[in-house]
Amino acid sequence: MPKSAVLVGISLGLVSIITACSTNLDIDKVKASIKDGIKEQMGVTVQSVTCPEKREGKAGDSFDCTALAENDSTITVTVKQTDDKGNIHWDVTGSKGFLDLDKIQTQMVDTLKAKTGADANVDCGGKFKAVKVGGTFECKAKDVKGNSATIEVTVKDNNGNVHWEVK
Repeated sequence: MPKSAVLVGISLGLVSIITACSTNLDIDKVKASIKDGIKEQMGVTVQSVTCPEKREGKAGDSFDCTALAENDSTITVTVKQTDDKGNIHWDVTGSKGFLDLDKIQTQMVDTLKAKTGADANVDCGGKFKAVKVGGTFECKAKDVKGNSATIEVTVKDNNGNVHWEVK
């Protein structure tokens, strides 16, 4: 069964985030940028973001923040200051507890085709899903003839391994 990929390459372009009359970054704005960017790019709702409390505006400086999503899933974000004026760029550099639904859906389509000969589309609802070990969720399958089925997916471990069966 498929493993979830570490979520990398998701990033936000330059954002100016420096407090007025100060050389420190506005950490609340950094957190908001990360929270909003993850929601927009990944479709994942972030409950909170933890970053260092204080950071001087300094070109080339980088630091990590951690975003907490549902089911205690986490996303590590590396923030890099592009100049000393508060412009930053951030990238997702790691994650824990997320399933890459595109990979799971592709594996399901390929397996269904190999076992039944059916050409089907599978929709698990989104790009990524935060699910604890032992947790379940459903995907919908529909073939070219209009037949549909529900697929129950169970998360087997923290490495993204799943078991699924057509119900």
